[in-house]
Amino acid sequence: MSYVQPVLPLVIVTLGAALLARRQISLQRAERALLWAAFAVLAVWSSPPAARLLAYTLESGLEPAGRPDDSVEAIVVFGGGVEPADAAQPQPRAGESTYRRSMHAAWLYARSRPLPVFVSGGPSGAGGAIIADLVRQVLVGAGVPPERIHLERRSTSTLENAVYTAELLRRRGIRSVALVTDGYHMPRARACLRKQGIEVAPAPCSLRSRRPFTHWRQYLPGAEAMTDNEAVLHEWVALAWYWITGRI
Repeated sequence: MSYVQPVLPLVIVTLGAALLARRQISLQRAERALLWAAFAVLAVWSSPPAARLLAYTLESGLEPAGRPDDSVEAIVVFGGGVEPADAAQPQPRAGESTYRRSMHAAWLYARSRPLPVFVSGGPSGAGGAIIADLVRQVLVGAGVPPERIHLERRSTSTLENAVYTAELLRRRGIRSVALVTDGYHMPRARACLRKQGIEVAPAPCSLRSRRPFTHWRQYLPGAEAMTDNEAVLHEWVALAWYWITGRI
């Protein structure tokens, strides 16, 4: 689901209509208010500082992951997106979020005692690719022994990630895990696993609210901020839906 697609055209149409009206007649109070509101929405939606602030609403309290605590019995990775095959890429491969989470899990593995790594992610819809298989490829390439990796290949949502992974964990008597996913996704993912009776130590691989500004151009409105804001909005909508339906 995309929130940018319906919002941005609406803002553009509103601004265009207001500007056309201004050429013909003087703007009424309601029209001026609508014009300023459209400007405000576009400014906030594309603002990097606003994107950092909105991400903080989901990432508050999270800290960059270090060495897993001694109480942690396994590392769990929830897969993300997939880049589908095309003419220049004959096979699907891990998307940016999936690759980022996979590499972070490998980093954690290398800094802990030999923990089992549980990977969750089913069919992606991108040419039939199984997300867990793609994560496994990245983990093995980053030095995680194949025999330490356990796959959950059925899930198609965060809820199913938690339900099916918890089944694998309980079979092995595991009750405490370090969970790897993006920071903005952590509240929902953690709540879903806890609902299944699993203790969770957050190990976020990306904290968008902590990204530093290293150049003045990074303060300017841009597409990256719009993408970040869409992800945060999606998570808040999903959190509300999961709470209303009793999933968390």
